[in-house]
Amino acid sequence: FFRGFCCFMLLITLSGLHVVTYMIPGATRLVSFTSQLHCPSLVAQDGASSAHAFELENDAEDIKSELLELLSEIPARGYEVAEVDAKDLVDIAEELAELVPCDGWQYSPLLAGTWRLLYTSSKAFHNNKGLIGYARDFAGISTPELLMRVQTQFRLLTYEEPIQYEERSLLSFIGKAVQAESIKAKCTWSVNGEGTWLVYPAEIVAGSRSWEPADRQSKALRVLGACNPLFLDESTLVLRAQLREVLFIFERVS
Repeated sequence: FFRGFCCFMLLITLSGLHVVTYMIPGATRLVSFTSQLHCPSLVAQDGASSAHAFELENDAEDIKSELLELLSEIPARGYEVAEVDAKDLVDIAEELAELVPCDGWQYSPLLAGTWRLLYTSSKAFHNNKGLIGYARDFAGISTPELLMRVQTQFRLLTYEEPIQYEERSLLSFIGKAVQAESIKAKCTWSVNGEGTWLVYPAEIVAGSRSWEPADRQSKALRVLGACNPLFLDESTLVLRAQLREVLFIFERVS
């Protein structure tokens, strides 16, 4: 115990469903993670019935399937997404968040790993042609993929955007010279009292070069600088930015 910090953890096997229960510092209720829906759900200490728990899980899986089906119809990570589709995604994400509250998400054993961005409604992200804005600043390149690597033990996070060069462009020769196959933003992260995920960029790396984030890059990275997780399970992570209508939806890579 560290000055009142309770590290109590209980592993239960219930009809083949594994439940890990934590007592979070200062919490008045237990936080539970299931093996299938690892987004924490706050459960009264006397416990909910197993039948009700399975019903909630099945409902969440159905809604998640609806979310993924709609995402499969939206190209280019949400670039110029139709307004009606963007609204539907927000509504679906909120349904998931209501069924499986994400309080205490930072304690989930599934947060760590590598995630790939599937969708965002952030206009700033699309105007920057990616998260870091490298493709916006330099003609002849594109960054069509965003990976987010989360490390929970020391609260580190790295955004990586693989670089695609136009053939025979000047930047393709420069990129090869500095061995820049991707652009990375190395960051740290924390959680504020309201459960918001705060990300702090520390260094930009491109091949053999590295530098502190410049004004434009630092501003570009702010689109993911303060988000609230709405849903987290083994394969999907849904984040909401400070604007209700702006979502970032990731799929697990590893």
